Order: sequence, then C-alpha cells, then structure tokens
Amino acid sequence: MIRRIITLSTLCSLLYSCSTTEDVQKPQTVRYTKVVSSSGIQPRSFSGQTKASIESKLSFRVPGIILNLPVKIGDEIDKGAMIAKLDETDYILKVQEAEASLLQAIARERQATADYKRMRDLYESKSASKAELDAARAQAESTTASADASEKKLQLAKSQLEYATLKAPIDGSIATVDVEVNENVATGQMIVTLNSRAQLEVIVAIPELLITQVSKDDKSRVTFDALPGEYYEAVVTEVGIASGVATTYPVTVKLLDAPAGVRSGMAAEVIFNFRVSDTDETVYVPSQAVLGNEDAQRYIFVLLMGEGNRGVVHKKMVTIGQITNEGIEITSGLKPGELIVTAGVQFLTDGQNVQVLK
Repeated sequence: MIRRIITLSTLCSLLYSCSTTEDVQKPQTVRYTKVVSSSGIQPRSFSGQTKASIESKLSFRVPGIILNLPVKIGDEIDKGAMIAKLDETDYILKVQEAEASLLQAIARERQATADYKRMRDLYESKSASKAELDAARAQAESTTASADASEKKLQLAKSQLEYATLKAPIDGSIATVDVEVNENVATGQMIVTLNSRAQLEVIVAIPELLITQVSKDDKSRVTFDALPGEYYEAVVTEVGIASGVATTYPVTVKLLDAPAGVRSGMAAEVIFNFRVSDTDETVYVPSQAVLGNEDAQRYIFVLLMGEGNRGVVHKKMVTIGQITNEGIEITSGLKPGELIVTAGVQFLTDGQNVQVLK
C-alpha cells in the first residue's frame, strides 16, 4: 500500500514537471516589420486661413450721401463695375459753375489780348507810351493765367463728379459692405471690401527651429478642411524676418491652382518638406519597437527567420535621433532590410525562439 502511494506521487510529480517544461519551452508570439530607409526629408503641416492676395478696402474720394448701392456680400464683379454712387447734384452744380467761370475768364483773356495788340501798334507808331504798353501786356498775361486757373478748376470739378461713382479696380468678390443707401459718408470712409478672385494665399506660423529651411519660391502643398483628401500646389511668396507669437515666423504661400470652391477665410493646412537628417538615407522604426530608458542605451530585437513561422530574436543596441511622424529615427545600429519585432517585445530575451504571426 505504501509502495503504491509513493508510485502515484512520483507519477504525479513527473506529469507536473513535464507540463511545466512544455509551458516554458512554448515560443513567444511576436509580430515584425522590415526596416526601410527614408530620404532625410519629412513633411510637416501647419494650420492657417486663406485670404485674398489682393484685399482692397474701397472708399470715396469725396464726401456725400449714398444714392445707389447695388452690390451685396458675395457678389462677383468685374473690373470697372459700379459699386456705389453718391448724390451728384452738388458736384454737377460745381461743374457748371466752373464752366461759367472759365467762359468769363476766356472772354477777359481775349479782350486783354486784343487791347495789348492795339497798344503795341500805337506804341510802334509813337502814339502810346512805354508804360501804357507794359500795363496792357501785364493785363493780357494776368487774364491768360486766370483762364488757365479756371480751366484747372473745371477739371477738378469734373474729377470730383467722377469720384462720386465708386468702381471696382479689379475683378473680385465683395467681402464686406459697411454702409447703406442714404447714409452720409466722409472722404476715406470704408464702403466695401473687395477680394481679388485671381489669387488666394495662406499665412502660417513656422517655428524658429524650421524657419531657416523656408525660402521664397519654395514649393508647398495646401489642403482644405472643406475639400478633404485634395491637395493643391502653392509657392512661398513671403518669409517673415520678425518673430510673432511663441517665437514663430509668418510665412505666406500663394495657391497656384485654387479650385473654384475655395474662398477667403477657409481653414487650410500647408505642407512643407523639411530635412531632418544630413544623410541621404535615414532609418525610422515604430516607437513600440524601441526599448530601454533615457538613461540607458536603447535596444531593438532583431528577428532571424527560421523554417515556417518560427524564428530567433537577438538584442541589438541602437542610437536614436528625432521622434517624427514616421517613427523614431535610428542613427546607428540598424540598417535597411533587417527584420525587427514590433509586438510582444516586452517578454523577449536575447536568443529566444519565437513564433511569428503573419
């Protein structure tokens, strides 16, 4: 009886030992990826808003009461089209008054010129004195100058009459209308804002660490929240030289092929390509593949594939660089083409057999 109990106990121990050994030898399941190289160029996007490259705040050059205001916000107008018109009554009267003054001045000029000619004939026949000749000549010159001044006053009056009609200096669209009909407006008071429809631009803020890589005429791409998945070519037109908010610099890009649906004020993302490495080829890996802490050297598990879906992993020390949207930059210790473990790395040891999930 005692011998049977010992035998059963021994058998149970052996079975438990075998089960434990099988559990220990069961390979860890992992996933992997192949290391590929990148050109040392990384795209970065910055938020901004579209605006017209030409934004004209239009006003009258003369004061008056608005008689006609045919435009409204959103209207598309052509160059030369009327935007607003003042009551012209006073300006028409000024033109008529200037015309009358000019006619009188011309008449006086003719009379003085004729008097001077007669006085010159009398002087030549010794029938008039030199003083009388000089007086006649001065009168003629004075009336001529007066006629010239009256003509300029007429031109000014006609110009003021023309200024009573506000016209579009460019093709564009009405962004704001700041007055109403019958409103009395002053010289220089803003009437409307006219945005050019020929060109749109976007202004973004670039951090100081990247601004040195941005130059005028650089190419970029722009995408809009209103048109997801669509990208449009742009070129840098202005690069700020003074920092703004949070040590950033304003950069303006002009759209080369803006679609008809894009309007001033729309949210936009401008994408620039920045060099993040001095080498032509840079290696990036997923962040979860890199182990270690900031005080110790980082390492990665490299996978050597065997038969089927089995393999062996080896710890490999690496040096990391910048953390980017593409992953963590590996500056040394890894080369393109190697296989690295990306899932299950927390449970691995150097030289361990693993099972690979496809």
